[in-house]
Amino acid sequence: MNFTKENLRDVNFGINREWMLTNGIGGFAGGTILGSNSRRYHGLLIAALNPPASRHLVVSGLHEVVKTEEKEECLACFESGESYFAEGFRYISGFHNNILPTWTYQTETLNLTKQIWMVYGKNTTVIRYKIRNGAKKSKLLLYPLVNFRDYHSERHDFSPFRVSYEKKIVEIRFDEGLKETLKMYADKADFYQGNDVFYNMSYRKERERGLNHIENQFMPGYFEVNLKPGEEKEIHIVFTIEDTVKFNLAESYENAISRPGELIRKAGYQDKFINELVKAADAFIVHRNSTDGKTIIAGYPWFTDWGRDTLIALPGLTLATKRYDDAKSILKTFAKYIKGGLLPNVFPDFGETPGYNTVDASLWFFEAVYRYVETTKDEAFLKEIFPKLEEIYQRYRRTKEEIAGLNTEVVYSDDDALIYAGNEHTQLTWMDAKVGDFVVTPRFGKAVEINALWYNAIMIMAEFAKRLRKKEEYSVLAKKVKKSFEKTFWNKKEENLYDVVNENGADGSVRPNQIFAISLTFPVIEGEKAEKIFFNVAESLYTPVGLRSLAPSDKNYKGIYIGDIWSRDTAYHQGTVWTWPLGYFITASKKLQIKDKRYTVETIVKNIQYTLTEETLGQISEIFDGDKPYTPRGCYAQAWSVGEVLRAITE
Repeated sequence: MNFTKENLRDVNFGINREWMLTNGIGGFAGGTILGSNSRRYHGLLIAALNPPASRHLVVSGLHEVVKTEEKEECLACFESGESYFAEGFRYISGFHNNILPTWTYQTETLNLTKQIWMVYGKNTTVIRYKIRNGAKKSKLLLYPLVNFRDYHSERHDFSPFRVSYEKKIVEIRFDEGLKETLKMYADKADFYQGNDVFYNMSYRKERERGLNHIENQFMPGYFEVNLKPGEEKEIHIVFTIEDTVKFNLAESYENAISRPGELIRKAGYQDKFINELVKAADAFIVHRNSTDGKTIIAGYPWFTDWGRDTLIALPGLTLATKRYDDAKSILKTFAKYIKGGLLPNVFPDFGETPGYNTVDASLWFFEAVYRYVETTKDEAFLKEIFPKLEEIYQRYRRTKEEIAGLNTEVVYSDDDALIYAGNEHTQLTWMDAKVGDFVVTPRFGKAVEINALWYNAIMIMAEFAKRLRKKEEYSVLAKKVKKSFEKTFWNKKEENLYDVVNENGADGSVRPNQIFAISLTFPVIEGEKAEKIFFNVAESLYTPVGLRSLAPSDKNYKGIYIGDIWSRDTAYHQGTVWTWPLGYFITASKKLQIKDKRYTVETIVKNIQYTLTEETLGQISEIFDGDKPYTPRGCYAQAWSVGEVLRAITE
């Protein structure tokens, strides 16, 4: 993805396009292609202190200044206060993100190329400069902007910071009680120690979200590179919180630039768009310390790993990319945490109790396991995991009376064999926005996608029981669920499915949840009714970037996701577009062999490809506005957005 000088002169264009790097343990780096930070989550090193969690901004930026006896040229780009905007981007002659984020700068004094990479498996970032000096003696001054705070917050006071410089290594101790220190090293530069503060850096994306958007940065000094007339020089700046700052830079660079190609070769696709998604998938598959296994980051910059998101994203991120060992590791990790037949939605990081506040994570586990077994033919794993599936199955078969008095979420099988979950105060499905005590989308009762998943899980149990030569007692229940499902959810008047049914009646809101009834491995609705459901969803909810969470004709529809937390959360599932259900929309189009050119797989895939050059380059955002022009919102890189599109178009 290449951007020219003309692209980069457009501030609105450049400030809304971002680069991102990850390190395989939850750490990351990112910023705008102009070189500025527009979020509090932007920086050169956001380290995962307890991978993949406890993420802290450590290095916010590195400001470059070119200096001769006659003049000074500042390449830095930043916003300060409410109005000041430093325009160092005007020196940028090009940017590309084909493998690593790479900038070329051209000043009156010199030409400079800057590349950034992270060391895989380490909280370490490297910046490489290639410099070609002009006809005059000059200097390149590099000013690190340092911070140490939880990445969800801001910092203003740096009084505990202590700087030392010995044997070419700068070390910054953030607090006497902390074991973490930042180490900085430059292979061909001198360091001059200081004790300054950059005041009032402003983040426009946080301002848009109604959050505090001003903070300070610590400036411990600067690196100085002296350049003779016509001299060419290559230097590296290393930032790390690891024990050592010195390592083989050439080897680390080679590993960084070769990894994407190796992943593409392993996946084995020839399609350019698919290969871009294969590269994107790598950002989300990370190591988790607490389980000593692989997990999936739900989204950058602010999510860690979530049960529901992980299991939905897993087939696309790991199976479509042929990362089978990673898939097995993730499934085994989740199996360890099954408790009372439920899977956690949130993992513990420091010994806390996992959160089991989800009704669908356990049911998505069946789909993920089935797809893994079908893809790998790993019968040994099936034998190992089957008792866990049986445990979940038996939990969901419990009646209301049987769960009474249990310290567990309200999830039970009603008299008609359909799953009832939650109450007016809970949000157990994926549409889980809640502001204080206000549940924005109260979907308690019998939710359509939960019961489609329940039917799918029973059918998977029947299939696995046959393979393992166990007693097949599941098909009878599956027939009852199928019959009850159609009777309960079929909206004869609108020829689609009700979204949720409870004691208050049947909710006819047109939402994407009904698409799963016709697109899971074992669809609960087929034939003519399935086709009617597909077109109802297509004509009400489909956009080029995903499915709206609510039809625009609904009185509760909100087409723009922006503003403070109340404004955003009350729009989150009330019209906002989500990309991840698009995967099952594509699958439904395949299953039903849709001929309408507006909704063929080819058209859907062609329409969404442009998103890779929007917001975070090479990634797909979490959500988009429901109204045109479908502005990207939420997390700027989302696991199930990438995973579901990748799964759907490759299977």
